[in-house]
Amino acid sequence: MRRNVAVTQRKTIGLTLAIGGFAAIAALTLTPNPGADQPGPSLCLVCGSYGGTDVVLNILLFIPFGFGLRLAGTRAWRAFVVAALTSLAIELLQIHVVVGRDASLGDLVSNSLGGAVGIALADHWRSWLLPSTRAARRLMSAGIAAWLLILVGSAWGVRPSLTRFPYWGHWASLDGPGPLFTGKLVAASVGRAPLPWAPISNSGELRQWLLHGDPLRATVIPGAPIDGLAPITRITDIRSAEIIMLGQQGRDLIFRMRTHASDLRLRDPAVRIENAFPDSAADASHVRTQSDTMRIAGGYTGDAYRVSVNGPRMVASRELRLGPGLGWSFFLPFSYASGRVTAWLTALWLAGLLAPMGYWAARAAAVEEPRVFGAMARPIPAAAPRLVVATSLVVMIVLGLGFVPRMFGEEPVQWWAWAACAVGGMLGAALGQLTMAAEGRGSQCVGTADVRG
Repeated sequence: MRRNVAVTQRKTIGLTLAIGGFAAIAALTLTPNPGADQPGPSLCLVCGSYGGTDVVLNILLFIPFGFGLRLAGTRAWRAFVVAALTSLAIELLQIHVVVGRDASLGDLVSNSLGGAVGIALADHWRSWLLPSTRAARRLMSAGIAAWLLILVGSAWGVRPSLTRFPYWGHWASLDGPGPLFTGKLVAASVGRAPLPWAPISNSGELRQWLLHGDPLRATVIPGAPIDGLAPITRITDIRSAEIIMLGQQGRDLIFRMRTHASDLRLRDPAVRIENAFPDSAADASHVRTQSDTMRIAGGYTGDAYRVSVNGPRMVASRELRLGPGLGWSFFLPFSYASGRVTAWLTALWLAGLLAPMGYWAARAAAVEEPRVFGAMARPIPAAAPRLVVATSLVVMIVLGLGFVPRMFGEEPVQWWAWAACAVGGMLGAALGQLTMAAEGRGSQCVGTADVRG
């Protein structure tokens, strides 16, 4: 009887996940985007400047759908066929029906792969959600290795990676695709030289200036708020890969520089100063008549990206401190520049990464001892395993937040990053303890039923 109830509950949860996953897929892939171009279908597997980000997000998007289908009782091969056909239908709708969306072979492959990953996770859900003590220790060990790899990759990914091709200087365009800067660029420079609106003859020297702290500077007469991101001045290489950029998004000043994340076709982190530009077109027109100008700058300081503004309305600066906690910025589905909430997003990312470690650690810090009644084993905490597991987690956090930044010549992370890791680990451990307690109550019920029988 209990088994039938458990199966029914599992199928209900799976059906709910499948329906919710499908709704999320439809909302995120079939919403029209009238302002965007309508490119034709592509046969590329990793498409565009952010192709790596798209692949990761496409896989993640279909995992709950495949997981739910399999958990609801659908056979594995049928669940995979449903996920693949769903992806194919979406790509066809994006080609023929939905405005402003692009379709590619890469989307079809990555979506189908996400469905397959979800199916595999559903087939082995007990092994990672309710693992035995030994399995939990293996999962925790693998999680520690993954945690350190993620932090090393994140710290490497946010470092500058400026190509060695010849460079080209750009001033604000007066026409062209995408949003346009409505103000006026008066002057632009890097280091000791003005930035031409043309090919740059000393590209190698300019590259060294940028890497050694000389910022990209501009003097502008501000314009009205802008929908989308409009470059004010920037440098690209001859392949049109962006090297560095100062721009306006809404009323915000945006700075971005090419990083190692771009080498993997992931998003570059960016930094913003909110409300640096006038509130409205009328305010911008008043500024223009007064001939007031703003001086803006953005550059790499060695351990941070820094943007500043100096004008009649505002004098401000902001830094995005580099470190191992910025990996979340590589995988955003939209353009985002770090601002006041960046610390909170980084804290949530670090806490989320530590929660599974804490969960598996709680289950790993238990020994299996037979109960008096029945043949079931009940996990009972022991001092020695707890000490080993706790020490492993502490060493892992110290290596990730203390040693990894040192590898890249940075200072250890701020106190709140340590606190976020501690909170995430403790929440995961509490959840692990709850699941073990629930298993203990279940085994007691089974043992009592066996004795009465």
